[in-house]
Amino acid sequence: MKEIIINTNAGRGYSKKILPRLLSFFETNFEKYNISYTNGPLHATDLAKKAIRNKCNEVISVGGDGTALEILAGINEKDILFSVFPAGTGNDLVKSLGFSTDLDQFLNQYINASLDYIDIANSNYGPFFSICGLGFVTDVLEYVNSNKNSFIKGPLAFANAVFQSLKSVTSNKLYLEVDGKSYVRDVMLAAVVNSPYSGGGMRFVPFAKSYDQKLHLFLVKQIGKLELIKVFPKVYKGTHMTHKAVEVISGRSIKITSEERMMTNFDGNVFGHTPLEISLSESRQRVLVGPNFREEII
Repeated sequence: MKEIIINTNAGRGYSKKILPRLLSFFETNFEKYNISYTNGPLHATDLAKKAIRNKCNEVISVGGDGTALEILAGINEKDILFSVFPAGTGNDLVKSLGFSTDLDQFLNQYINASLDYIDIANSNYGPFFSICGLGFVTDVLEYVNSNKNSFIKGPLAFANAVFQSLKSVTSNKLYLEVDGKSYVRDVMLAAVVNSPYSGGGMRFVPFAKSYDQKLHLFLVKQIGKLELIKVFPKVYKGTHMTHKAVEVISGRSIKITSEERMMTNFDGNVFGHTPLEISLSESRQRVLVGPNFREEII
């Protein structure tokens, strides 16, 4: 039995707009399934747990990366097949799983999807798929989430948030430990990355893969705002890696503390703060993937 969990508020109304098309697709292509609708924050977690209690063996997320994150909290370390439909603002998990975010292309790819496994990162705030961001990264997400009624939608919403957040960006001193080795860095932003895409198509660590059994600590060390303005747009193409302020430290276990408490975001949901402890889960998540999942994207 498939459990389909739908967030009709995702994507600033996009999810509701495409819902008739999706319902028709489900009716045509699925045999046994149940549909549940979220009614607020964290409800998707409860729905996922309920589906497991009802002996469901597959859960489908229809929403954004935040909806998928909530579902993960309900199915983590369970033998459940998971897949996600692109109905959110950024749809980064969809891209990281090798699918197109164009709905027509996605539906054609989904019919021929393959079974694979991805790494899951565990933190002191719960599991996540793609990214835990601190500093400027979280400032951008806070701006996006506080302007959900804006006419600017999709990846453009993230690009606008980047521009607006640059006005107030500051540096922070971090005390880091990666696989037992210590570092101290003054940074404008930091992120623990577990997949190639996040933040509406940003490629913080372009060589990151969802299946490489590595976490990548991405840092932009202290630089002037004008220089950050020049560097940050390159993140969308992954061409920022040669800049002297960019550093990546890879490992399986990462600890982060800061002189001043820093807010965090996980896969687009802003919650939590430093200190952080993040490590790869011993178990991997069974997922449906698209044709580009194991392609080299650098």
